[in-house]
Amino acid sequence: MTSTHTPPPAPRALPSGAQQLLQVQTGWVLHVLRGSLLLRLPLALEPALSLSDTVWQAQQQLAAGAVWVAQAPGWIRLDSRDPSCLYTLRQVSPAPARWRLLAVRVLQRLIQQVQPGQAQPLSRSAD
Repeated sequence: MTSTHTPPPAPRALPSGAQQLLQVQTGWVLHVLRGSLLLRLPLALEPALSLSDTVWQAQQQLAAGAVWVAQAPGWIRLDSRDPSCLYTLRQVSPAPARWRLLAVRVLQRLIQQVQPGQAQPLSRSAD
């Protein structure tokens, strides 16, 4: 049996006054290990009467120990005012068993569409 465990990423330092622009995907995890960061999310639009009223940028102050999970792919900006800021950014992948279960369910539905009423449910094998 092979392990899907990956070692934790090396901490990244962000000196005081520095900024870093990062591209993230859905589900990626930002963890502040030491210091604090100002997280700026991508610009967003809100419905309004004029364009000048609609553009805004969400931001969140993250202190040591804080964890943020990306809800959508995009670019984020990290700002540091702390001389000893350390953080990690890791890509979290779904467990292989979930993908296998999803594949079985999709296959069951395809069989039901091709042969309505004749398809038997597939059983999930033990890992």
